[in-house]
Amino acid sequence: MSVGPARRWYRVAWCLFWVLSLAPSFSHAAAPCPEKEFLKNPNAVVDFRDWEGLYASFCKFGGCDNGGEVSESYSDRIPKLLVERWPELERLDGRCRKHPRFRRFVLQHINASGDAEALERLAAVSATCPAKARTLCEDIHRQAAQAVAEINEVTDSAARVR
Repeated sequence: MSVGPARRWYRVAWCLFWVLSLAPSFSHAAAPCPEKEFLKNPNAVVDFRDWEGLYASFCKFGGCDNGGEVSESYSDRIPKLLVERWPELERLDGRCRKHPRFRRFVLQHINASGDAEALERLAAVSATCPAKARTLCEDIHRQAAQAVAEINEVTDSAARVR
């Protein structure tokens, strides 16, 4: 059975659409966890001081972020870095716009398992957002405020039990 040129073009276009729509999800996917390097120096995961270092850690050790020690380390360090580097939020926003998985990674690690003091400071500093990074800032604020509320709820519950 012969397929006409219009039908063939439609099939090619449809396949091309699906390939191109899936391509972004494969770019910058977390590499497998370099277990030997991680076991040799577990602190290497959170040994970053700026947005470029955080992104490099995400690319290199993101595959190790499976809910265990690595996740807790990221959740402890990322809010601290956000507070330390808040004046440079627009640079982080630029990176997050180019790499949505990285953005999700950053936001996911603003949670109640992080450092309570850093989360409180982050909630305070993110209450006022720079215009050029407003959406990211608002999302960071929402995550930080929720994390602080969860910490306070657990603390209050523990106090009532005593």
